[in-house]
Amino acid sequence: LITLLIFVVILFVCSAVKYTHTVNKEPNNTVLEMSVKKALIDIANNEYKNNDNYIYAESHKILDSKVKKDEIYVYVVANYGMFNENNNELSSVNSKKGALTMIYKKDKNNTGIYELKEYKEDEIPDNLKEKANVNYEDTYFKEQLNSYCNKQKIKWVDVGELWKKGKKLYF
Repeated sequence: LITLLIFVVILFVCSAVKYTHTVNKEPNNTVLEMSVKKALIDIANNEYKNNDNYIYAESHKILDSKVKKDEIYVYVVANYGMFNENNNELSSVNSKKGALTMIYKKDKNNTGIYELKEYKEDEIPDNLKEKANVNYEDTYFKEQLNSYCNKQKIKWVDVGELWKKGKKLYF
């Protein structure tokens, strides 16, 4: 009876360790989506200079992700850059479309998302090349882009600085 009890405890501990290892190995998909969105907007902001007449926007689809050592490799197809708004629809002013490999640090940064280390344009594994052949005019991509129409009209302000200066804030 004691031998059986010891066996069950050992089996439970081994299962818990394996489960914890598996859970900690896989990236959080929601955080990964947010990380890709932020990174693509940051890339567009760095590549294209805007005189505030245009909107930085992105649309993407994650094809796959893999954890390698302390990095997360994310394979995406994306449309990102600078767009013009016309009747709540965006049209490209200067943008890129294509496959990207985005490499993130596995640990989340202080904002709760994965930090982009580097990205490589037009570089994805051979087994994903067929999946990367997408129609960027598809509803899936268009809806993501057009969701930036109303978001970008709001000017971002540093609420903390306004608060320190005694400004009243209304939301």
